[in-house]
Amino acid sequence: MRKNATIIGCYIKYPIICSVAALLVIGLSGCSIVEFSQKDTIPYNTDIMSGYLRTGLKISSSADVIEEMGLPEYELFSQTKSAVASAGQSKDGNKKWFKMTVFGETGPNAQRKYILIADERPRTLMASPRASAIFECQTILDKELASKPYSSESAKLVAVLQQIKDNALKDFKEVNKDNNVLAVCTGIANQALSAALTHMQASPAAAAKLNSVEGVPFSNMSFNKGLIQMGIEYDLVTVKIQMGSIVEKLKITREKDLETIETEAW
Repeated sequence: MRKNATIIGCYIKYPIICSVAALLVIGLSGCSIVEFSQKDTIPYNTDIMSGYLRTGLKISSSADVIEEMGLPEYELFSQTKSAVASAGQSKDGNKKWFKMTVFGETGPNAQRKYILIADERPRTLMASPRASAIFECQTILDKELASKPYSSESAKLVAVLQQIKDNALKDFKEVNKDNNVLAVCTGIANQALSAALTHMQASPAAAAKLNSVEGVPFSNMSFNKGLIQMGIEYDLVTVKIQMGSIVEKLKITREKDLETIETEAW
C-alpha cells in the first residue's frame, strides 16, 4: 500500500517525467498499441485511387484489375461474371469509397471503370461544412451513339451523359447487393449522375462547358453543391464530379491561378 502511495505521489509531483517513462515502458514491452492504431487508420486518397488509375480500358484484363485494384487490408472485394468491385470505410463510417471495373461487352478487357470517395464528416462549430465527395468514371464511347445526328454538340454530350448514367445504374445493381458499403457508395454515385443529367436536360446549353476548366455546377441533394466535367478523347469518355466543400476549394484555387496568370501577363 505504501509502495502504491509513493508511485502516485511521484506521478503528481513529476507528471511529465512519469508520462514519458510510461510510454517508454509500453514501447519496450511490445507493439500491440501500434498495431491497434494501424487498424484504425484509413488509406490516403492517392492509395485508394492508384488501382483505378492503373486500370486501362481496352487493355486491362480481369486478372490485372484483381491484382491492381484492391487494398485487402482495408476493403471488401466483390466479383460477378462481368464486374470486379472493392469498397471500404473508416471505423466511424464517415469516409467511404468504392472502385469498380466492368468487362465483356465488346471484348474480354475493361470496358468501364468507376471510383467514388465520400467523406461525410458533419460540419463543426463555427466552421463551414466539411462533407465532400469525388466521383470519376471512364467508358468506351458507343459507336452507334457517336454516329447519330444531333441538333448541336451540347445535345450530343447530354446523350452521352445519359448513356453513362444508364450503364452505371445497370452496373451498380450487379454489385451493390454484396455489402452495405457498396450499396451506399453506388447510391451516392448514381444520385450525382442523375442530378447532373437533370440539370443538363433542363439547360442543354450548359453542356457546352462540360469540357472546360470551370465545368458545370449543379445542385446535389446529399452534398448541396456539385460540379461536373466531361471530356471525350477519341473513343474514351471521362466524367469527373466533385461535390460538397471541395467545390468551393476548387473555385478558390482556380481564382488564385487566374490572378497569378493575369499578374504575370501584366
